[in-house]
Amino acid sequence: MISFTMNQDKALQTLLWILNKKQGIDIYNIMKIVFAADCYHLTKYGRPVYGDKYMAMKDGTVPSFMYDLVRLKSNMPFFHCSKNGLQANSVPNMNFFSESDIEALEYGLKEYGDLKFGEIRDKNHQHRAWKKHENELKKNFGPKAIPIDYEDMIDDPEVIKDLIELGSMTESMVL
Repeated sequence: MISFTMNQDKALQTLLWILNKKQGIDIYNIMKIVFAADCYHLTKYGRPVYGDKYMAMKDGTVPSFMYDLVRLKSNMPFFHCSKNGLQANSVPNMNFFSESDIEALEYGLKEYGDLKFGEIRDKNHQHRAWKKHENELKKNFGPKAIPIDYEDMIDDPEVIKDLIELGSMTESMVL
């Protein structure tokens, strides 16, 4: 199983980057922009943007920490909620990002930034990371959230193999 350590500071900077690119964006769009960016970055560069853990939920894939972060919208000095959606109160610290991070975030923004709820849901529900859990999520008394493995977010089997091998090597070095 592939795992990464999450960088909470970079998660906040990621949110600020999105909000500065698209003031007033909906929380649902943000969740899917981050998901698309991570899928892209995992497949192309072998790591996520900031290392969030993902859940499959009824309405799609959700980065857990980012979801919790945007729900803290009251009393947050960095952003606020208005009748038009989330608004940034500051700019992101670009020192947190690599060129490939920005490339991936731009990709995510292009994929989900301008879509409406139904369009986002339909598109996101086509991804195998969500489809893998679809039947369980549709049960009346099934779980409300199911963890998503990074392996299900990566399009290239060779990248998956390499990351699993790298993780095994790292574990054996720690022991």
